[in-house]
Amino acid sequence: MKSRLLRVLAGMLSAGTLALAGSAWAVNTASVTATVSGSALSVSGSASTSGLPSGSYTATVTVTDSSGQTVISGSNAFTIGSSGTMTLTTVDGSTYSSGMTVTTTAPQICGSYANASDVSVGYIAVMNGDTPVRYQIIAPGTGNSWCANIVLDPGSNVVYAGYISVSGAPVYASARLTLTNGATNVAAGSVRIQLTWDQANDMDLWLYAPSSAGATATTSSSSYISYQDTSPSWGQLDIDSRPISNGGYGPENITVNSFPTKPGKYLIVVNAFSMDSAATTNSVLTVYTGAGQTLRSASFALTRTGQNYLMGYLNVAADGTYAFEALGSFAGEGGGQIVDPPPGYVAPPKN
Repeated sequence: MKSRLLRVLAGMLSAGTLALAGSAWAVNTASVTATVSGSALSVSGSASTSGLPSGSYTATVTVTDSSGQTVISGSNAFTIGSSGTMTLTTVDGSTYSSGMTVTTTAPQICGSYANASDVSVGYIAVMNGDTPVRYQIIAPGTGNSWCANIVLDPGSNVVYAGYISVSGAPVYASARLTLTNGATNVAAGSVRIQLTWDQANDMDLWLYAPSSAGATATTSSSSYISYQDTSPSWGQLDIDSRPISNGGYGPENITVNSFPTKPGKYLIVVNAFSMDSAATTNSVLTVYTGAGQTLRSASFALTRTGQNYLMGYLNVAADGTYAFEALGSFAGEGGGQIVDPPPGYVAPPKN
């Protein structure tokens, strides 16, 4: 189901099909295509639902031929808002207020469903103006309430929460909220690395530093940012997302405000720490500049505990500037490298 959600959300991003309808967000078009086998009849059309107030509606479609005879007729009920709406109530334990400033890159946001029985899976959208730029899955909560960490870009961010109904459509959501990321550890020259995934498994994000100036980091490097060292002097792991604490799915997020005075290649790695669900885990790893622009994004799947996905390097110059560099033979493909664990590998315990 989570994989299906990711595909649906990716489609909404690419098609731009989210629009504001009253106080709720909904897919703003309903389309039908009718064909009659063995004839040349092929009719399609669409009708906008934007501007309709919250409530229950019935969409009726009738197709007639040139003589006026009805060829096909049908209807389908749908709802905008009403029992499907959600509310966002708190940010890091504080009641939300318009234009609220938070002082962290990854605040916790809480909300509730008006009708949890209609929820297949929930999500939070972070937007640039009216355009959703990324989605984060809301892990299952207790009853109608939920809490989840979100990752903010520097400055003003617009967020809303929604879900896919058990029928697969429509999309309900909360009103848009504006949050300002006032964290002092985010600057235009920094970098942010975000990982999300689609199963209740424990995935870990690592950034390894080179052992000496001009060197290339490996997974054996002794200097890194990860759950084992969340805040060295040169950066921090903002969120360690674990199934036992918040249902998994991410995001995990690493922020580096400025690289140490040690140029070289810093290695970006995702580790499948524990595949408790025994399900293939589809992941998305994105590198953002401190100004919020996407430097690199990759989708990949891990299938067993101990697997590593090596995305590539941040090649850092002596002045602290950096460029993304793909791994070896993968450079021309823009991909990465999956490394399997040795036979009999068992993940070490986490505290």
